[in-house]
Amino acid sequence: PCTAAFVVNDVDRVSTTISEQVPVWATMIDQLRAGAPRARIILVGYGVFVRPGGCFPAQPLLPGDASYLQAKVDELDDRQRRLAADK
Repeated sequence: PCTAAFVVNDVDRVSTTISEQVPVWATMIDQLRAGAPRARIILVGYGVFVRPGGCFPAQPLLPGDASYLQAKVDELDDRQRRLAADK
């Protein structure tokens, strides 16, 4: 399973990367707002990227990996949604 490559010593590298990007996205929004204060900024999520549990053979992923990947997409969407609400 590829999930084991992303979670090492109880540290989820994908979650860490998402967290590291939040300030980058915040800066991007601030810069957009400074350059175009009347602009409407829309962040669009990803929806269902992979069915939780997978859909083998249409999605050639192990069920655990499919659920993990969709959970990371959901986490990314949630972090962006919270950032948009704060901005």
